[in-house]
Amino acid sequence: MTILQTIVGLIAFICLLLISKWREKKRKLGQPALIPHVYIQFTAILAILVFLAHLIALVTGVEWQSPFRPSI
Repeated sequence: MTILQTIVGLIAFICLLLISKWREKKRKLGQPALIPHVYIQFTAILAILVFLAHLIALVTGVEWQSPFRPSI
């Protein structure tokens, strides 16, 4: 995944988070959402964290290695 694709994915999930927050405020009583907004927001925040970590790895060149796996 290139840096451009990472930035586009990051922007897309930030927009999804903002739209979900906006729709949560506009919701009328008695009309529940098909998918609760909490789940959409949690998924968006999780994806934002993953894309940010990937963006930092692309910019710095440092990749995470598991301490439980011996280096080969």
